[in-house]
Amino acid sequence: MVDAILDKCQKGKYLSSLDYEKLLTLEDENKINQLLNTARTIRDRHSKKVLLTPTLSIKDKTPEELLGCIKRSEELRIPRVNFFRKYERDEDVINTCKLVKENTNLKTHVNISGDFSFDSIEELFNIGIDTICCNLSTVNKEVFLQNKPKDTLDKRIKVCQNISKNGIGLSSGLVLGIGENAPDRLKHLRFLSNFRTLEEIPIINYNTYPDLPTKEEDIIPLSEHLKTIAVTRIMYPKIIITIPLSEFRVEYCKYYLDAGANSFATNNILKYEVYKEILDIIDESGLEITYSSSS
Repeated sequence: MVDAILDKCQKGKYLSSLDYEKLLTLEDENKINQLLNTARTIRDRHSKKVLLTPTLSIKDKTPEELLGCIKRSEELRIPRVNFFRKYERDEDVINTCKLVKENTNLKTHVNISGDFSFDSIEELFNIGIDTICCNLSTVNKEVFLQNKPKDTLDKRIKVCQNISKNGIGLSSGLVLGIGENAPDRLKHLRFLSNFRTLEEIPIINYNTYPDLPTKEEDIIPLSEHLKTIAVTRIMYPKIIITIPLSEFRVEYCKYYLDAGANSFATNNILKYEVYKEILDIIDESGLEITYSSSS
């Protein structure tokens, strides 16, 4: 049964919800390896490029410090920078994106929550924002509320809809290990197809960050993370699948690449030793980094 499903994947044939569920719930190690190999083959068929993105906190840096990080990204020929959600006002995000666009040719990628206003999204569009990330985390409303009591799933969905309405590239993905289950993940992945400008799906394993509290029953083993990446690649053959890297798990790059991922984001990538380690893993995997066109 599994071999037949994977054969359909290789041939680009339609998979039913039951097919995807069987893949996502595989337990046999050999079958899981077959799944990962299939996903990797599908990715390589479309592109063997890997995108790297430094993630920068707006709140913790002055404009001068941010500009220094942005310039460092240019020196490394990294094509885009990300600003994540440690900010207090929409204006902070808008001003930082202006800083990038006025001083570099880099692409800009920002993380926002359900509180970000539609007017601010339109302003980001007007200054040339490339991608906006609004993670739904999970489409299980109860689990979402438990993890984000100050936000709502409906608000985030409306933000994603507005991003797409404005023609802006949308990044939206899953967080594993917050109380969701395999059917929740599958439902979430299928739901993302509703967004017209979806171009990137981050898949975050909450447990890879040692400083974050995790209930014992919610701990997600690496194999579950890899299966989710692989199923995402099969469902979305050309999509950017981004894995945020913890500074404690840089060596996991190889596993993520083997499962079909093609993008990494980390706040440590501007440290040359981290950058070099990731580049070496990408090279050993027979893949190439995506560089910016300007030097």
